[in-house]
Amino acid sequence: MNTSGRLARRAVCYASLVTIALVTSVDATSRSRIDVSGRIEGGAYVNPDRTFRIELPRLREPAAVIQDRIFHANGWLVEFADDLCRNYTLSERHIDLAGEDFPSWVLRVVIPQIEQSGGVLMSAKHIAQGPHPMMLLRYRQPKHAPCTVYQAPHATLVEPGGYNKADEKKLLSQGFTIKHPDAQVGMYIFYAAGRVYRLSYTVGDKLPKQSSPIRVIPVEVNLESFLGGFELLR
Repeated sequence: MNTSGRLARRAVCYASLVTIALVTSVDATSRSRIDVSGRIEGGAYVNPDRTFRIELPRLREPAAVIQDRIFHANGWLVEFADDLCRNYTLSERHIDLAGEDFPSWVLRVVIPQIEQSGGVLMSAKHIAQGPHPMMLLRYRQPKHAPCTVYQAPHATLVEPGGYNKADEKKLLSQGFTIKHPDAQVGMYIFYAAGRVYRLSYTVGDKLPKQSSPIRVIPVEVNLESFLGGFELLR
């Protein structure tokens, strides 16, 4: 099945102004780390099965990372991240709803999964318009930000993912304490052509003031911009 056009395309001036000032787009020739089985072409990522295309979100170089992998037994996931304690993920998974209404399936399956992992649901909205059944979820994930904060009286370090154990031990000996910040998460989840797609944006919450001002852009704004670059290919 071919679905032409994006699911959403709305100009977000605030996001564009801040993003252009602070980051650059990533392409296959950049210094950033790209480790994918899919393809990077025309400023977008295409999965190996060529069922979807997603425009590359603007990431700060040279710390940008793009990687993909198998997601469960019958799915695929691609992740985009940088050193601003945030990441974008898109997953595709074949699901047989067996006639169940999609919003009901999300309430029965997805939200309990979030809660079982420690997530605290903030809102769940059914998006009525559009060609595919869709929901918007907002939740907080305690101590699950995509970075680790190392604080001392003389310095604060924010490291994507966190340092290895040896480096952490050295920092602790120098008077640093380790903090795993909470994460704010926004997710669009929808059903198309027998597949469930999840587009999410995750950002660390309440980080030190030294963090880039790009992080003040609302989760919903970054998430909608990400969704705007999505296209089903078949």
